[in-house]
Amino acid sequence: MSQAESEPAPTGGRAPEAIALFNVALTSELFVNACWHKQQHGVRGLCWPAAFVVLPLTLHPLTRATLPTKSTVSLAGWAVRHPDLIADMDHRVATMVTPTKRAIRHGIRAGRLRLDGTDLVATARPRNPSKVWPAELTEAVRAARICGRWFNVIEVQSAFELLGIGS
Repeated sequence: MSQAESEPAPTGGRAPEAIALFNVALTSELFVNACWHKQQHGVRGLCWPAAFVVLPLTLHPLTRATLPTKSTVSLAGWAVRHPDLIADMDHRVATMVTPTKRAIRHGIRAGRLRLDGTDLVATARPRNPSKVWPAELTEAVRAARICGRWFNVIEVQSAFELLGIGS
């Protein structure tokens, strides 16, 4: 066996958990869920800028754990109650630009997402979580669906201001 065969694949210094969490198939399905739920509760897909907020809200464990279980809680209401999580949102969004782009490209190549002008659209209904799914995956899907609903009732610029993005 050659040395190259015996060495693990380079991970860029990331922990195995982070590599699994940033898997493009998983992250693109989070976009499918966010887009589908936005489309079901509105008339358009998820606008391009809003897409960059989905992964920071759904993959960050502390943020995901505080997201509401009811769709009656608005993004503004949630943001006001969690200033500690908003404090580093701008950094998290910036850090997740590359994984976001990769996830969207994967979703488009796989036929699960498409662009309609500047809107990201789910092409088919996503699967609902089942009891055999890991809890973290189920929670991330639920969080993505909340993001989709939120972006039906708030302008992107207002959402960015509430979340401290670009300030």
